[in-house]
Amino acid sequence: MTTTTTVTQEQLDKCTRIYDENHNNEVFYLVENSRGDVDDEGNIIEYTVRYLKGKGLTCTCPAGNPPADEHGFFKYAPRMCWHIRAAVAHAVLYRQERCEQSQIESYVRQGVDRETYSQPTQYPEAVLQISGCALTVPLS
Repeated sequence: MTTTTTVTQEQLDKCTRIYDENHNNEVFYLVENSRGDVDDEGNIIEYTVRYLKGKGLTCTCPAGNPPADEHGFFKYAPRMCWHIRAAVAHAVLYRQERCEQSQIESYVRQGVDRETYSQPTQYPEAVLQISGCALTVPLS
């Protein structure tokens, strides 16, 4: 069974991609809370979404980090929060954008101008692998 969830533009706008060169080139996301809550210093509360090997995607929000009882057991099971869904959607869009940008840069290096690039090209039916990006070519 496949479930589809929609991530809104507002949720995507609350995501900030962080590339930490000082910590093993780690990429993680800071995602603002949905209500615009602020901390004691007046800063908008942000939750960290990161991938941990062996654990998967984690979030520092209350849904992802349930409180524990006096014995150390979670009071409820960790849940998949919207922060994780928004960060994953942001990462997918970021990768697509980088793929498109690398294709454009490749065309520019080959001397193709914008007018030539924007003209539709007819190819036989095929799926091409260009620079690690799958490109489905339309039927002629």
